[in-house]
Amino acid sequence: MNWTISQLDRSMPDGMVVAAHWRVSKTDGAITGAAYGEMRFDYKSPQDPTFIPYANLTQAQVIQWVKDALGPDEVAKYEASVQRQIDAQKAPALTSGLPWSV
Repeated sequence: MNWTISQLDRSMPDGMVVAAHWRVSKTDGAITGAAYGEMRFDYKSPQDPTFIPYANLTQAQVIQWVKDALGPDEVAKYEASVQRQIDAQKAPALTSGLPWSV
């Protein structure tokens, strides 16, 4: 699974990240499955010892924040949902069309 951060929302002027817009996706050949979400964070003062300045953040750090906030069960649910999307595209249970238009 590929986790990415597409956008961060931050307060001005202290740079506290208040939300991360995330995506989890997987590609199998020409088939892709994905899930998107937004995780909001509690405000931390720049004086908080765990505060990381905006300019020093890495995508890996923010992804970890998102996963920690979701918890392992929710992370597993999102990843399973992405895999189900891929599986459904590989073996569709439903199709559309008209027999006389072929």
